[in-house]
This record gives sequence, structure tokens and C-alpha cells, in this order.
Amino acid sequence: MQMGNRIRSVALAGWALLASGSALALGSECGDPFHNATGPFDYRYPEGKMLGMVEHRHYTEDIRQLRRGTTGALAGDLAYTLRVFPNHYRALQTMSEWSFKTKSKKPEGQPYVVECWFERGLHYAPDDPMVKLVYGIHLIKAGRPQDAVKQLEAAIAEDPNNASSYYNLGLAYADQKNYEKALPNAQRAYELGFPLPGLRQRLVKAGVWREPEPKVPEQGASGENKETPEARPPVEDAPAGGAPAPAQ
Repeated sequence: MQMGNRIRSVALAGWALLASGSALALGSECGDPFHNATGPFDYRYPEGKMLGMVEHRHYTEDIRQLRRGTTGALAGDLAYTLRVFPNHYRALQTMSEWSFKTKSKKPEGQPYVVECWFERGLHYAPDDPMVKLVYGIHLIKAGRPQDAVKQLEAAIAEDPNNASSYYNLGLAYADQKNYEKALPNAQRAYELGFPLPGLRQRLVKAGVWREPEPKVPEQGASGENKETPEARPPVEDAPAGGAPAPAQ
């Protein structure tokens, strides 16, 4: 099973590199996400009980809240989780939060700078939109909205029904005062049910917010109205834990 998982992931990575001329090789300073004593495994398709075993020991509530490690230092537990599951988006967000909390791009005890962990996740699972979403949120917080736009637009291309991706893309555009692009992304986020009002309030303050035009139901061949299917919840297929917190 482990070898099958690795072969599938390598095939996906190879396909992505061939399909995208802009894909860059992972720098040697970030290590190789495809080699680890345990796994590595795809967070979306965990092998047997492996995810539960790893999270029970190495990604506990204390670690998620950045209080202390479980088997040793916090740095070791968090790094272990991301070595076994390189695209564990919740652990990636925790790593990002730790970086901002300590005001360090390489928190104490970590073998890599924080962005290496995101790059490892992207190379291991190039078709995982959640890694791109969480990376985009990190880049917004780091004051790099232009780089965030690239990640968030790629996330939306892979999952066009994730409200959080549209919300954060709207924030990234608003940070650049590109309200022409911020508005439709904000409208789409709220159409999909995003709960936080922050982006709408920013656009109202900027004098650009307007409610989206009501959609006219499509008509079938018989002339009857066709129901629009309800949008899929943002992270319906993701492991338990909920959607990542937005940039603001």
C-alpha cells in the first residue's frame, strides 16, 4: 500500500511538472518530500489507521494551539507530521501560525524555513487545492498579496466551490487596492456561504461594495425552470478539522 501511494504521488507530480512550464524544481534546502522513514502519505487518502496514529501522538490539541509538544519538543512533533503527510494542510497552517507568533521564518528547532514546508506540500500533492489555499493565506499575512493571488487562483481552478478561496483571493486583491477584482471574488465567497463579514466591510468602506445581481433560473427544453444545484461545502472531502482560518 505504501509503495502504491508513493507511485501515485510521483505520477501526479510528474504530470504537473510536464503540464506547467512555470513549475520549479524544489530547492535542495527544502529536502525531498517523497522520502521519509514512514510514508510519506497523501493527507487526502490516508493509509489505514496511519493518520489517526500520527495525529494522536504528533498533532494533538496542545500542538495545534502551539502550547507544547507531545513526544518531545513542539518542533519535532510538527515536523514529523509534515514529513509523514506533506500536504497536511492543517499542520501547514499551524506551522504558519507558529512562524508569525515567533516572528521567525524558521521557528526554533525546525529544519526548514516555513515556506519550504509549503513547497514540499505543493510538490508532493500538486493537485491539492487546500495546500494552495493555506499557502495563499500565509502569503497574505506575510504582506505578499501578489504571490498569494497566484496560489489562490490555482486553488480555485482546482476547486471552484470553496468559499474560503474566493474570500482570501478577494482579500489579496483588496490589499493591492484592486477593487475591480476584489469585488467579484467577495460576491462569490458570500454566495457560497462564507460567514465572516470582514471583506464586505472593507469593500463598503472603500465605496465599491454592491450586492450581486440575482441569478435567473435556467430553463429546460420544456420551458420549466431548472434548479441550480447547491454548492458543495468548502472542504467536504477533507479530513476532520474544518476549513482554514482566513487571512483576516
